[in-house]
Amino acid sequence: MPILSTSTKANPDATTNALNYLIEFGYLPRGNPEISNLRTEGAVKTALGRLQEFAGLEPTGNLDEATLKLMNTKRCGLADFTQEMSSPNRNRRFALQGLKWDRLNLTYKVANYTPFMGPGRTRRSIYDALSVWSEVSALKFTETQDDYADLVVEFHSGEHGDGYPFDGPNIVLAHAFFPGAHRGGDVHFDNDERWSDIPQQDVINLFAVAAHEFGHSLGLGHSRDRSALMFPYYSGFDPNFKLSHDDITAIQKLYGSGKYETSSIPEVTEEPTKFDDSESENDDQPFDHPVTEIPNEVPDPCSSDIDALSNIRNEIFIFKNKYFWRLDDHGYLVENPILLDRFWYGFHENVSHIDAVYERPGLDRIVFFFGRQYWEFSANIALPNYPRNLTSLGLPEDVEKIDAAFVWDYNGKTYFFSGEQYWRFDEQTGLVEHDYPRNIKIWEGIPKDVDGAFTDKSGVTHFFKNHRVYRFNSFFMRVEIGYPMKISSFWNHCNNPNQNMLPMTANSAPEHFAPHMFLWIICNAFMCTAMSYHLGFQAKSLLLPF
Repeated sequence: MPILSTSTKANPDATTNALNYLIEFGYLPRGNPEISNLRTEGAVKTALGRLQEFAGLEPTGNLDEATLKLMNTKRCGLADFTQEMSSPNRNRRFALQGLKWDRLNLTYKVANYTPFMGPGRTRRSIYDALSVWSEVSALKFTETQDDYADLVVEFHSGEHGDGYPFDGPNIVLAHAFFPGAHRGGDVHFDNDERWSDIPQQDVINLFAVAAHEFGHSLGLGHSRDRSALMFPYYSGFDPNFKLSHDDITAIQKLYGSGKYETSSIPEVTEEPTKFDDSESENDDQPFDHPVTEIPNEVPDPCSSDIDALSNIRNEIFIFKNKYFWRLDDHGYLVENPILLDRFWYGFHENVSHIDAVYERPGLDRIVFFFGRQYWEFSANIALPNYPRNLTSLGLPEDVEKIDAAFVWDYNGKTYFFSGEQYWRFDEQTGLVEHDYPRNIKIWEGIPKDVDGAFTDKSGVTHFFKNHRVYRFNSFFMRVEIGYPMKISSFWNHCNNPNQNMLPMTANSAPEHFAPHMFLWIICNAFMCTAMSYHLGFQAKSLLLPF
């Protein structure tokens, strides 16, 4: 074993560990123990000098305090330099220069998750980490549950079958495989590390490490630029960190520039699992949605179709062009239509109308959609860092707008409708669920391209299209008998006191209040799903995975 020159006295264990480190990360070739013992001190000094230079230290070739500290810094498990493995049958984590995917649309799967964060928060961090690269390149990522996804994310402890065991809560945080077949593109995280999405001491930020590892999955090696995301050493999470020019140049050389020139790592705040902490979009980003000519006349609440509506603070807000009006929970007009900018503060002047709107459950937040962007309001004031792009919700880029957004009282979940498709949205992760979209044919009788939808205070959901209203039976998953009806017949304020938008009481049941509706009430009250089958009724909602 060669004797290393040191500026401080290094014990034999430190010397052995240093040699193992140089071998592990590509600075010395692998070999059997006999060959290792024949290494000259000059070769080791050269390797130490390369390590120091790569990490930005003075390249002395000595195992000094700064180098020992570097060797004890948490880092990525991939080598800094390409080395051929000694066994031809051993799986390789090292790619030849220029290796990349032969397509731009890649799939990924989160196979398991860290117990410190759970599935939702883990999934959100992985999504945000991939977004770092897709926002500065032509790459697109789609989450899937397919075992043959291009990029598979897994958490493991110790030896886990790929020939590169983890070292526990020690130095190596994760490793990735360069593009290719089998394990190519996969990322493994050390499950013994304390992963988190909250910036604090004594935890490892999953987003920061995942963004680095996905760089390898896409074909990037380590960078000696200390400001680069692909620098191999973990330095904690900096919410103000921007993707370096070095990173952007590298990924664009492989996959093209896409539509953005710069990007930044999304900020993680004290509540990173919440919808309002998701990645923000540039406020100055141009709108994709066409700006239409606004008619001069004020819309008539009884004869006009609508752009959007929602139940907000126990009032019904209806939007048409740049106007909105309010109804009380009985369907009577509270005030005549007024201009958006007289009440809602924070929209860009480009906003010609509202496509969809809903109130987030359990929060004093209102979400407005216009084209490919959305705003979140607290009361009537827009929150900072809005608008944001629909893709930050996990929606595909080809979704041009949201037609309707509402919270379905049947299960308390949020739903987005667009064209012939719909998504279920997870309010905790801030992403649509992975096994969506689905076809709206499941919602029997609801037309495509709806104008809006809302759930009234009694829990009944209504859809709107042109001048018609579709009242939906959530138990039988179909439009109610007697619907659609004209908007003018639906609202109480339109001189039709016999119509009420709220569910009828037993004393005022309409003619189409069939006997099966009483079964619906009984089953909902007592969770008596078997009764509906015993009596021969078709309970669709029990058969479909909503």
